[in-house]
Amino acid sequence: MKVLFFIESLKSGGKERLLIELLKGLSNNNIECELVITDKDISYTEFEKLKVKTYCIEREKFKKDIRLFYKFYQICRRTKPDIIHVWGNVSALYSIPAKVILNIPLVNNQIIDAPNKLLSGLLSHRTTFPFSDLIIANSQAGLLAYNSPLKKSIVIYNGLDLARIRKIKKPNDVKLELGIKSNNIVGMLATFSTAKDYKTYIRSANIILNKFEDATFLCLGSGDSSSFEQLVDSQHKERVLFPGFIHDIESVLNICDIGVLATYTEGISMALMEFMALGKPVIATKGGGTKELVCHGETGFLVSQKSPKEIALKIEYLLKRKEEAVKMGGLGKKRINEVFSLKKMTEEYISVYKTFGLHS
Repeated sequence: MKVLFFIESLKSGGKERLLIELLKGLSNNNIECELVITDKDISYTEFEKLKVKTYCIEREKFKKDIRLFYKFYQICRRTKPDIIHVWGNVSALYSIPAKVILNIPLVNNQIIDAPNKLLSGLLSHRTTFPFSDLIIANSQAGLLAYNSPLKKSIVIYNGLDLARIRKIKKPNDVKLELGIKSNNIVGMLATFSTAKDYKTYIRSANIILNKFEDATFLCLGSGDSSSFEQLVDSQHKERVLFPGFIHDIESVLNICDIGVLATYTEGISMALMEFMALGKPVIATKGGGTKELVCHGETGFLVSQKSPKEIALKIEYLLKRKEEAVKMGGLGKKRINEVFSLKKMTEEYISVYKTFGLHS
């Protein structure tokens, strides 16, 4: 069976990381994977090891390059996949002619968040839903938010490759590389984008650093962080760090005592999963699928959106109660192993592929 995956890029991001994890999971199964991207820049070094045949159909000048409809159709006609599996609004839209003309089953993995307000127009999810044979979301909240047709919609939770966290550097070496001397470290892993609320996270850091001298806050992610760096109080500049994109991110997350995610919309956060897999208690804003991942009061805390004081209170609570923080982290790690493992996710996707393969 051949599955042709289609995603805009493999730059750093949640859905990109999720696809990489799935490709790793499928690598040991009897499924031939090929990939189409529209941007040749790839942030994940492990992708090369997967040896997935990749086609790049770059967009030229305009973001909505109509030539990509035909380019993708040509690839499908030539490679004859059993299934097209799309990841994102743009790739789903560009796949429609190939799906209709060649009659190839279309698996749609667009839903990776759960926003309060939905896009309208050509790139809305509802444009592609009628052409999709199956719609997969990574949270129940996502299906509800997008009003996805129930008869052809399912949830498959994100899965994490736990082997990644077994190959990490020694904490003292990582702290030395980053110039960290504090005993207490708090981290947030997210791209610097409008969907992530670094403003609230940094304001909570300012509150904590006014009380705790022995603490450092890490802002981990790709993108332009300059506007957020300006939010750090001048006296705390050396203790709120922006190290930029890091390939060996697991080693950095491992030195954190607490993982935080302040956001406006979320499906199932890969960043929170990585913190939990490393045995770290987490603090995350309510909304979306986060409550399906984080058990409030057990594996961490759920807090209100845009509430730096509430985040700061929970950070202070965990910093002052080390034993409780360790217990929460242990329960979070257990939850990842049982519910959000790469093995479980891979098996569920294979089951989907086999169902369509029988009818292709």
